[in-house]
Amino acid sequence: MDGWLRGLNLSAKSRNGMLICVKVLFSFARLQNCLPAEQMTAAEQLKKVKVKSYENVAVFTPDVMRKILHAAPPHVIPILAIGAFSGIRMAELNRLDWSAIDLERGIIELRAGQAKTASRRPIPITQNLRAWIAPLLPKDFVRVRHHGWMSGAARKTRLRMRALVCGQLDEPKPVLPEPPIPRCPHCRMEMELIATIKPRGPPRHPHDEP
Repeated sequence: MDGWLRGLNLSAKSRNGMLICVKVLFSFARLQNCLPAEQMTAAEQLKKVKVKSYENVAVFTPDVMRKILHAAPPHVIPILAIGAFSGIRMAELNRLDWSAIDLERGIIELRAGQAKTASRRPIPITQNLRAWIAPLLPKDFVRVRHHGWMSGAARKTRLRMRALVCGQLDEPKPVLPEPPIPRCPHCRMEMELIATIKPRGPPRHPHDEP
């Protein structure tokens, strides 16, 4: 059993989860009289693997979070603000829709099918969270995860915000439109600039003084 778990090449946390699933399977088999009740299984004799502590996990300071929110486009701000100021798990955030946000009562209502614990859980909306999401609430029913942060289309935005936080980007550079390509009015082919003729004054008479 231990060799099989090691051969899965899983992380310590995933390996412990797989061990729990195997133990549940053997317990069900014992209840169905498929295994002897007095004998321990190989899975029950194994101990969980020690999971490393997350000591190097970075926490955004208020100043850094302010920079991220100011650098994010409007359609990305709601999922950033809700994730930062409400404590909702990422899996729960992926299941959220705008109908769960009730600004009048000041709560985000996680339904039983959305919460990890499979039970309804109201999340209070703090004042800073309200200030960020209130101006951005859409009129129509839109899922939060469709607002770009979790989609592949937001990859450039995530990289840009990471560069801003890491100090690799000072401020957004304006994108200037490319000048139009001159074309011949008759054949519509591209014209190439050969020389520039400087403007000249009116012709002078030979007897005029220089």
